Order: sequence, then structure tokens, then C-alpha cells
Amino acid sequence: MVHNKFMSLRTTVTLSDTAQKLVEEYVESCRVSTSRAISDLVERSAPRKPRIKMVNGFALFDFPVKGGQITTEEIRRLEDEPW
Repeated sequence: MVHNKFMSLRTTVTLSDTAQKLVEEYVESCRVSTSRAISDLVERSAPRKPRIKMVNGFALFDFPVKGGQITTEEIRRLEDEPW
């Protein structure tokens, strides 16, 4: 038996007006099928477990860095900001 990431299940769904509008906007902006749009949006909304890795006996959250490395100066600046 071959397992495919995009195994299909044919079903009928009833969406709220708001959900339907979101799907339609996604379809138009991403140029995908309605099925693909609903799949993408459902998968995006699923809670994800934080990725944790062990480094030298310490548990660290493994988050992808966006926008480059975080410098010591940036951390100090953020620490000085009022809450």
C-alpha cells in the first residue's frame, strides 16, 4: 500500500460565511484549488508542539531564526525596554 501525503477524502462541508470568505480569499491569492486551500488552512491552524533539542544537557527551544542572528546588543536593548 502506498501512502501519499495528499491522500484524499471526498466529503461535503458546510462553512460559516466568514470561513467561506477566508477560503475564497486564499484560493484567489494563492491560486490553488478550494480543496488545497481548505487543507492548507486547516493544517496551519493545528497547534504545533514546540521543537526542543538537548545541547550540553540543556533543553533548548529550536525556533527558526528570521531576519538573521540575534546579537547581544539587541538583547540588552530589549531588556532595557519598559514592559
